[in-house]
Amino acid sequence: MDPRERGVAHVNIFWALVPLVLMLGAGGYAYMKHVEADEAVAAKVEATAESRIKRDVVQHRDKQLEELTALLGNADKFKDPTTPIEGYTPPNGYTTPESLKRVFDVFKTKVGLAPSFTTLDAIVNAAGAELQARKDLVANLEKQLGDVRNELAAAQSATDTVRGDLQGQLGAANATIQGERKKLDDEVKKGNELVAEARKKTQQLIEEKKAVEEASNQAISKKENELMQASAALANLTSKVSMINSPDQPDGRVLSSSDQTGLAWIDIGGKDMVKTGMNFRILERVQSGLRQKGHGVVTLVERDRAQIRVLGLVNPLNPVVRNDFIANDLYSKDVKRNVYLVGRFVAPLSKPEIKRILEDMGNKVLDKMSPQVDLVIVGREELGEDATPIAETEDFLNATRWNIEVASINKIRDFLRL
Repeated sequence: MDPRERGVAHVNIFWALVPLVLMLGAGGYAYMKHVEADEAVAAKVEATAESRIKRDVVQHRDKQLEELTALLGNADKFKDPTTPIEGYTPPNGYTTPESLKRVFDVFKTKVGLAPSFTTLDAIVNAAGAELQARKDLVANLEKQLGDVRNELAAAQSATDTVRGDLQGQLGAANATIQGERKKLDDEVKKGNELVAEARKKTQQLIEEKKAVEEASNQAISKKENELMQASAALANLTSKVSMINSPDQPDGRVLSSSDQTGLAWIDIGGKDMVKTGMNFRILERVQSGLRQKGHGVVTLVERDRAQIRVLGLVNPLNPVVRNDFIANDLYSKDVKRNVYLVGRFVAPLSKPEIKRILEDMGNKVLDKMSPQVDLVIVGREELGEDATPIAETEDFLNATRWNIEVASINKIRDFLRL
């Protein structure tokens, strides 16, 4: 081969340039990366320095906050930022604007400053001015007080002088007055002794007169009371009708009767104060007088007659017939009795029930004992260790004293059954 045909000269130029371009590209790329690396290192150094500066600034500000907090106090937590900052937490434990504002507001209120003062300098200056004004006022008042004290001292000196003169005059006047007073006291003492003696005698006479008047009044009152009771008792005895009718004086007669219906008609009615529910004994004439055949209860009342239902026949073979007699020892024609109940009454004949029955018969039950009472119905003795026996009560003794008829509940029990 020809030497000229060996080497690059005999290779295509394209294939010769490709490696050269690749080598140059690789070198350029390496250079660029190296430059970028240098720039990154420089940026890192710069960022580190800036971070160190910011850290120092933060530490310096934290130190300043600590010193301000130590100086001002009122540590609190700072408010959260209006727009949240990622990774940021408001510091805690330092003096905050809000806590300072609260302290300023309290201070302004206590000192009496206007709310318009907001900065510390303005508040301190205003407080100083207010304090100076108060000092000036105190100084003025102290000056006025000193002037008043001086005037008071001068007045006190003048008063002491006048007091000395007056005390001398008063001593002489007191000596004269003492002498005159002794004379007057002696005369008054004598007069008091005479007045006391006269008063004592007068009081004795008044007491004697009073005793005589009281004795006379008591005697007159006693006599008047006795006379009134005697008059009332006399009037009561004059108008009183005996509670228990005589056997030969029944209250009415049987007009007709029916064995089938058990009803009968009697010859007394509404005009004779007969009322429905009244109880009558039914009597027949026998050789020895009147004998009871049974009981009858009024069921219907007309003006001149009344219907009774026959109850409790003694002998069913001896029925009620025409002209049999009827009687109720608590009833008399056209006579109203004033009745008083004393003692204890138990069911079925309780006090209200007895009162109702008696009033249905035309009687009147009084709530108070008086000479107007015609009949006293005595119940059972009261219960209890301290209970007073009925016979010893004031009501029972008055009934005896006024000659009022007394009947026990047992005596009239049959006439109260309806």
